[in-house]
Amino acid sequence: MLAVAAAAPANAQTFELLGDDLRFPSGLSADGRVVVGTGGSPQTLPFRWEDGDFEFLDLYREQSWSPRLLSGDGEVIVGLVTPFINEPFVWQDGAFSVLPLHAAGYEEGYAMTGISHDGSIITANYDGGERNGIPVTLPLKWVDAN
Repeated sequence: MLAVAAAAPANAQTFELLGDDLRFPSGLSADGRVVVGTGGSPQTLPFRWEDGDFEFLDLYREQSWSPRLLSGDGEVIVGLVTPFINEPFVWQDGAFSVLPLHAAGYEEGYAMTGISHDGSIITANYDGGERNGIPVTLPLKWVDAN
């Protein structure tokens, strides 16, 4: 009789619950120590989770803040704020700023697509309207001048 033994996996998988409330992660740092997303009930609020410590970001609650990306170092969060201004925002060091794309002549319709490791460069797609009756999506690149 031939005996077959199952080998134990080289790397065991683990799962960790990021809280006991409804939460939707949308960004992850390069080392996996920081997670951002939305959560809460009944109001959906942006959150940041780092090494087991959870916090809702202290932002204006009259608007909807949706984190979309997290820099590789876990320090910069990028997302969209709606409904009043509908523009991309950056959250860093406990403070936020809105990227002034409306002032630069870009209307609404953004999709954040990429962020550099340190958060100094952000890319997005912009709804460029129509050309010859065909919807156009245009790429944008924002570089932090600081």
